[in-house]
Amino acid sequence: DTNFNLTGLNPNTEYQFWVRDSCGAGDVSLWVGPIVFRTECNPYTLPYSEDFESTPWVASTLNYYDVGSIDECWSRELSSEFMWVPKSGASYWTSTGPLTDHTTGQVSGKYIYTQRITLSNTPNIDIETPWIDLSGSVQPSLKFHYHMYGPHIDKLEVFIKKKDGVISKINTISVKQQSSSVSAWT
Repeated sequence: DTNFNLTGLNPNTEYQFWVRDSCGAGDVSLWVGPIVFRTECNPYTLPYSEDFESTPWVASTLNYYDVGSIDECWSRELSSEFMWVPKSGASYWTSTGPLTDHTTGQVSGKYIYTQRITLSNTPNIDIETPWIDLSGSVQPSLKFHYHMYGPHIDKLEVFIKKKDGVISKINTISVKQQSSSVSAWT
């Protein structure tokens, strides 16, 4: 059997393991490893709120190749062309993005945005929240703020993924929504 279930592991913890083949007594391969994996985070409970101001969210500050870092329980697609990046202050590009964040209204406040690193056509890029336990909620809702300013704004799509893996689109916001970097967040 090639499957082995480990129990007693802590959530959101990095582990290492090594493997080798054994064809019989004294007939074993070399060890391979370490092989590194991280266990999933525990589901978050309601009410859940994220303003991107906490320590795990490190804003991009050096240049547009600096992608910052995100909370370990979130996930983002990594691409050499386009990705979700934590940021504070204005965008590295002119005539796009907000000047301040929504929560604090300050240049030092953090937000996340999609950053295009090259000018090639780029497919959709995702960022995922941690699992959020909706059990016990009669009518769960999602509230978020967005700032869509710039000449190349396409759309923001919001999806929900259930535990069974079914993904459903729940909202689409298309084209530029703000008229300048100082326009209010929606």
